[in-house]
Amino acid sequence: MPDLTARAPIETEKTGWLHDRSRIPARPAASAQELLVRYRGWLLGFALALGLTALAFQTRASWENHRDWVVPMTVTIWAPSGLALGFLIDRRRWKAVAPGIVLLVIALVLTGVNIWRGTETDGQDNWRDALSIITGVTIGFMAVALLAALAWSEMKGGARNGERPAE
Repeated sequence: MPDLTARAPIETEKTGWLHDRSRIPARPAASAQELLVRYRGWLLGFALALGLTALAFQTRASWENHRDWVVPMTVTIWAPSGLALGFLIDRRRWKAVAPGIVLLVIALVLTGVNIWRGTETDGQDNWRDALSIITGVTIGFMAVALLAALAWSEMKGGARNGERPAE
């Protein structure tokens, strides 16, 4: 029974049908496969966020005039855009994610060319600096495109009750 004489009424032992634990069924155990399916958008997004951050570090590393504060300050952009990309891919929102993927592919190609150019030259190279700047701008636009795509996709009618609608 509750102690109604206390300053704040308390019930030290819950009684009654609402708190009867014997009538509440046990939660079904989720298998590893079910957990993987349930959280695959998060997992894919986390992996992509790490990849985008590595791409940003590689772009900065190829620039002769190092700006060591740029990538750590912009991780707050790369990480959410990687999560957005993971969620959009998991939800099969291909039309929404297409511009971001195109920009990502362009950034990866530019990074590959920049790395190749680095093996061919030594010291200061203005072409590598130009490639780094263009790559940085491209991944910046990619991040904006992915975040806008996720926002637009959710406003338009994102996944409800775990469904993964196709466009």
